[in-house]
Amino acid sequence: MNKTLLLLASAATLSVAACTQEHTTDTATTTPPTEATMPADGAMPTLDADYRSRASRIADRMASDMKITDTTTVGGIRTAYYYRVRRLDSLRQRYGTDTAGLGEALRSVNSETDQQLQAILTAPTQYETYQSNRTIYDDDNRSDSENATLKVKADGDVKIKDAQGNKTKLDADDGTVKLKPEDGKKTVIK
Repeated sequence: MNKTLLLLASAATLSVAACTQEHTTDTATTTPPTEATMPADGAMPTLDADYRSRASRIADRMASDMKITDTTTVGGIRTAYYYRVRRLDSLRQRYGTDTAGLGEALRSVNSETDQQLQAILTAPTQYETYQSNRTIYDDDNRSDSENATLKVKADGDVKIKDAQGNKTKLDADDGTVKLKPEDGKKTVIK
């Protein structure tokens, strides 16, 4: 009888533990990062070049809009956005269809980026200009100046379409790469 009760209690404990989902939020320091703290090229996964490109595009646009000529400030913006886009993509992969958990984690990353930019944009009105134009500097549309688009789905899949109509699909689950040039000949790399 005692063995049966012990066995049932153990099974119940395991069942509860298996059904419990633990959601953690992505936390990081709000100390403004610097270009020196960015990982070296090639030190990150294949999307690192995309993260750098998106961060540079946003930093250059902010510098142009706000007439920022100080290279240290522009580098700080670039680094803050590099980590932001990298963390956002990571969160989208981690949370998948859990929109409530994803939303909370995204708000946290955006808040931390705002705090970093507030420390970086120290000249009068720079941070206020950033706040009023925040949606302009949001990289979620993932399109660049040459009309190429990049979409990162919640499951980590990536779709790229360049200005010439060439398409690339990267499957995050199995690492398959599908190429479809404008001429229509498909190539699959596994």
